[in-house]
Amino acid sequence: MKKRRNVDFRNAFVLILFIVIGILLVAGFSKLSLWNKITGKALTEPASVTASVNNVAPVIFSNNLDLTTNIALLGGTTRQVNISFKVQDNNGFNDINATSLGTYVNISRAEVTRQSAPESCIKSPGGTPKRADINCSVLMQFFDANATDWTVVVSVGDIGGLRGSNAARTITVDLLKDISITTTPPSSPTTLNFTTLIPGATDQGAGNDPINITNNGNYQGKIAIDGFNLTNGIDVIPIFNFTVHNISGQECILPSEGGTATQLTDAASGDLITNSSLPRGPSGSNVEQLFFCADSLPDPLSSGVYESKDTTTPIPWVILLP
Repeated sequence: MKKRRNVDFRNAFVLILFIVIGILLVAGFSKLSLWNKITGKALTEPASVTASVNNVAPVIFSNNLDLTTNIALLGGTTRQVNISFKVQDNNGFNDINATSLGTYVNISRAEVTRQSAPESCIKSPGGTPKRADINCSVLMQFFDANATDWTVVVSVGDIGGLRGSNAARTITVDLLKDISITTTPPSSPTTLNFTTLIPGATDQGAGNDPINITNNGNYQGKIAIDGFNLTNGIDVIPIFNFTVHNISGQECILPSEGGTATQLTDAASGDLITNSSLPRGPSGSNVEQLFFCADSLPDPLSSGVYESKDTTTPIPWVILLP
């Protein structure tokens, strides 16, 4: 009977042990964690792992700047110049900042810098996860200097504030000769009038000068006039009876009289107006004026209207930029 109770006790003990182990397993305790709980000695310990990646400035591939064409300006207005280039950023395409002032292009010379507007730069994928193709537009003015030493500098920023720039490259701005002419008051077509000429008289000014010559380009320098005789039937007022100057009151005074007025001739290439100086610049600062004089007219001279013409075909006087 005693042996039987011992067997039942052992069986009960085993059953209880299985129940305890089952409860522990259900509660999420492994044999290893149980050991750790019992002994207080852990065989492993979790650790946080971090890594810091440095921000790297973008790199511009200067040899990819599209500067193969000279800049041809437009008369009296602006010209949009597009500059394309490739950029690489080791922090990835999205790190390249092509908005706001992140990216810009400067086309500059000693006198002025033309910069792309912030919204003009457009970024597109460049073929790899860390490259971009960027196109920026710069507005050039009609009066920007004709020169071969304009420099192009590209600057690209990233989201972190670092910036990369290319070595300066040069580009040429072409010469633009473009003028418009008005009289005072304006007439259409532009006509220079000598309304009260007297045969044999000297120093007779035009009735509607000055002629205003507006420079719509970037030419800067002297002006020439290609003039012709005025005729009325068989009567002629020769071209050399007319003189020109760019200062009012000086148009009738020739060098032989102590002045600097230019006497017109029938030169095929036109007569260079000695004291003229057509300025280049923004509207309002780009105008030259010319004043005209009829000097020592023939006498006698029939009354009537005298015109610049070849028999019956009008030949206008032409203002030239040499």
